[in-house]
Amino acid sequence: MDDIKHIFQLDDKESKIFSTLIRYKRSSVNTLMKKTQIERRTIYDVLERLIQKGYVRFVVENAVRMYTPTDKKVLLESLTKKVEDFKAVMPMFDSIENDDAHVELFKGVEGIRMVFNEIVASKDVHYAFGDVSKFVEKTGFDTQKFLLRLERFGAREKIIYPVGKKILRIKNGEYKVLSLDLVPPTPVIICGDVTFLFMFSDPVLVIRIDNKEMTSSYKKYFDTYWKMAKKK
Repeated sequence: MDDIKHIFQLDDKESKIFSTLIRYKRSSVNTLMKKTQIERRTIYDVLERLIQKGYVRFVVENAVRMYTPTDKKVLLESLTKKVEDFKAVMPMFDSIENDDAHVELFKGVEGIRMVFNEIVASKDVHYAFGDVSKFVEKTGFDTQKFLLRLERFGAREKIIYPVGKKILRIKNGEYKVLSLDLVPPTPVIICGDVTFLFMFSDPVLVIRIDNKEMTSSYKKYFDTYWKMAKKK
């Protein structure tokens, strides 16, 4: 069970339920209660998280939901994609001096909400480039609330996004587009001395890097592409 927990980055209850599903192939909530000794409400919550992560599926049989682990080939593909996504951003860490940088990793939609709150609190202009349309796909309502808060405080933003994508805007924002092959493989937001990197895997991963030197480099990167991009 420990191997399952570490490989799939699960908490204790998620690992216990997921391991039970792997062992028994297909189980109802009642069966999971008996096998894991976890209360019903918690099992439903855990199953929902596992479904959102893509690790568990269900079918309805005789009006009863039967839960089963996702096919192993699909799981392998998902894990491989996470590795590839991380490889894409690894070069971004080369300029970080360990003594001067503070790096944090956040998982899930809560990580995006944390970024939104920090940007609002800073009351500073922020810069973003990449496929930011994914923010609406993952947190539509939260994104709209975030933009309304920005407008209320008269905040500014400058965003570069791929041609053909649709994004939400604010009154004081400036927006330009570039071809998809020119924007970063992962969305980047710059605010103050902090750089945020996003990997829209399942769950979403947010890397927060508090480093003046690196953020300055990203800002120069942004400015270069801003000159190349077309106003939208």
